[in-house]
Parts: sequence; structure tokens; C-alpha cells
Amino acid sequence: MMEYIKGMLSELESDYLVVESGGIGYRLFCGNPFSYQHLLHQEVKVFVHLYVREDVMMLYGFLTKGERELFRKLLDVSGIGPKGALSVISAAPPEQIISAIQKEDVSFLTKFPGIGKKTAQRIILEMKDKLKNMPFSNGIEPIKTENQYPISSVPLLDEAVEALLALGYTQGEVDRVILHLREEDKAYSSIDEVLKRALKELARG
Repeated sequence: MMEYIKGMLSELESDYLVVESGGIGYRLFCGNPFSYQHLLHQEVKVFVHLYVREDVMMLYGFLTKGERELFRKLLDVSGIGPKGALSVISAAPPEQIISAIQKEDVSFLTKFPGIGKKTAQRIILEMKDKLKNMPFSNGIEPIKTENQYPISSVPLLDEAVEALLALGYTQGEVDRVILHLREEDKAYSSIDEVLKRALKELARG
């Protein structure tokens, strides 16, 4: 089965990217397509997972093997499908997610979109013993404290996007500023701080 696709990054959309290889454009669904913005029209290497269920066949793309492995382990958790697994790995670095699971940090996991308390508990129960051989299992990065989370956290990004669109900014303007904030990857304690930073960036034009 396919391990990765190497080719030209030809297109970016809100939930997928297109990599052209051998005259074929592969649609790869991923959590943060715009993290590839700086590589548009350049050669990229994307690790893939082929998801097949009855009449559904979809390719999912990942920056690293570690992300893909974590995605696959999340798929093994009862009640979690590709969309849910993708939202989890898109919300924080794999090291932090694994750390949260190993420390049974339910409050951290429930910050992810679509993950309630029961689902978080099920993730911990079904995954904790399966993470020992993951590349991040030793020397993993500690979870941020004092309610500080990186801007790449999906909940913060989702709230910021909705708020900016409600203020009348166009989707293009919002995408540009969110990409800029994601690249900065600073820690914020509230959505208000994120919006202040975003508005300041938008004011620059």
C-alpha cells in the first residue's frame, strides 16, 4: 500500500490539498492544509493513509509518520472516525496529545472539537497501553500549563475565524491572518488575545 506521495503541491483548500504526481492529482485530506502554504507549487513529500469503508475511499495526508501513526491509533478507538481523529491530531502536536493520554488528562483532550468527556475517557482507556512504542513515548514534551495553548490549537482557530467573519472580513483576509498567526505559533490564554493580534495584523493590510 502507499507509504507517501511525492510531487508538486498544486492546490490548497480548507480541508484538503492536491499533490500532482505522475500526471495524477491526489486529493489528500488533512487537518491544516494551509500549513503547506509556503510550499505551494513546489515539490513535497506527504505521508498518506488510505481509508476504505464500503463505497468510501479517501486519502489522508500527514507531515510526519508520527502524525499518521497517531491518527491510525485514534481510528481504532470505538466511536472515532477519520474526521474525529483528524480534528484531534490537528489541535496539538502529537507529543502533547500522547502526553495527555498517558497522564489521563481528560480536561486537555476535551478541548478538541467533538471530543466530550466520555470520548476522552474512552481514548485514554483504549490507547494508553498502545502508545509505549510510539516515537514520542520517551522524552515527550510536557503539556502547557496555566491555560496557555498554542495558536495552532483548533478550538482557538475556529473561534477566531468565526469572529473575524462575523466582523465582516472576507474569507481570504481571514485565511491570510490565521496562516500568519499559525506560523508565529505563540501561546494565548483567551480568544480575546487572539483576536487582538489578528486585528492588528489585518490593520497592516
